[in-house]
Amino acid sequence: MKKYARLLVISLISFIVVSYYYPGFSYGGETLILLFAAAIFALLNIFVKPILKLLSLPFNLLTFGFFSFIVNVVVLYGVNYAIPQFKIVGFHFSGYTYSGFTLPSYDLNQLASALLASFVIGLLASGLHWIFR
Repeated sequence: MKKYARLLVISLISFIVVSYYYPGFSYGGETLILLFAAAIFALLNIFVKPILKLLSLPFNLLTFGFFSFIVNVVVLYGVNYAIPQFKIVGFHFSGYTYSGFTLPSYDLNQLASALLASFVIGLLASGLHWIFR
């Protein structure tokens, strides 16, 4: 039970942090909707994600683990489906330049936005799991 509570809290924290800094999430500015979406995301990660990982094991072995990103995106779209006020939207990245290193501007569609958000949420959650073990 303690393990699930820790997983729930870590998923909530990572989802809230990413939704605060990432412009691809649209939730109408209401904190209650964001907290409810984060709770649904954590519950889907606890109960649905292991089933999806087991079902996609052959694809995951074939792609050397890359397909796990797709499972994360499916879980994120599950939150998008469960809460009508929460949407994953595409956005325009205006580019970034630092010390001669330049990232060009780019328009992200909904799928690319979901992939990027899923990657960042997974990275942050893994870091928090590593810190709080």
